[in-house]
Amino acid sequence: MGINYQNLQKSLLKIFVPSGGDSSPNVKEADVAAYPELLNSFCEALPWLGPGTEIQGAGMLLYVVGLILFLLGIFAPLSFWDFFVLTGPIIIFLSLVFWIFWYLGNLTVPYQQLLPK
Repeated sequence: MGINYQNLQKSLLKIFVPSGGDSSPNVKEADVAAYPELLNSFCEALPWLGPGTEIQGAGMLLYVVGLILFLLGIFAPLSFWDFFVLTGPIIIFLSLVFWIFWYLGNLTVPYQQLLPK
């Protein structure tokens, strides 16, 4: 799990660097040569997020959506408020699954403890 920085660099280079004869007149060779260094610095700034960033993001997204639905059901003058009041906490509860997966994915066990005695 986690981010594969090599694939990220390759895909970003495909997006931002023009290929072959399709080069834009605004893009110079020096700019194209600077892209790998820029991508390396970008990818080195991401590790503080840790592995499983996608799972953590999904958990956070579900949590925020559930909280918004819950608060909408409480404070909005809607005739079907009960749908939002009940759906919000269910979505928040489902976000816990992603939080648990993210936590378990970040646990590290020293290699020496995995060896048979």
